Amino acid sequence: MSKRKNLRLATVDEKEIVLDRGGRFSLNLPAEKEVPDVFLVLDIYNLDQPVHPKGHLGWWRYELAQLPRRVAGNLFRELDGSLQPAIDGAAAVDEWRNPVLIDVPRMELLVVLRSTITNAILSIERVPVMRTEQDLEALRSGFDRNYE
Repeated sequence: MSKRKNLRLATVDEKEIVLDRGGRFSLNLPAEKEVPDVFLVLDIYNLDQPVHPKGHLGWWRYELAQLPRRVAGNLFRELDGSLQPAIDGAAAVDEWRNPVLIDVPRMELLVVLRSTITNAILSIERVPVMRTEQDLEALRSGFDRNYE
């Protein structure tokens, strides 16, 4: 049986991220020794238009060997208004930011594990990102679900 089929996937503890609350998130990652040919990418898209490049805010690549099994970080706004992730104690080894500023209230953080050999997606988790509590409530109002 392939090790890929036994890959423990990356998970995000927060199921919604609100920038007004500091944009905090935490990730649970597989051990690098278990998946030596895998890297982590954090992508941010416009939730209402998740297409590249028009709705793609950017991506940031991290090596699993640089990261602990449990990672914390936050999404923050740069002085120019662009959004980017910051992982506590780690720097991205590569990144791409859309040269066109995309400022929308509803975004999506994609936590992606990719193969260093084929660049194939091995795992993906999607988390809605809102600017404010009001934006989050507006998103929630579109679903018949108990959020408590």
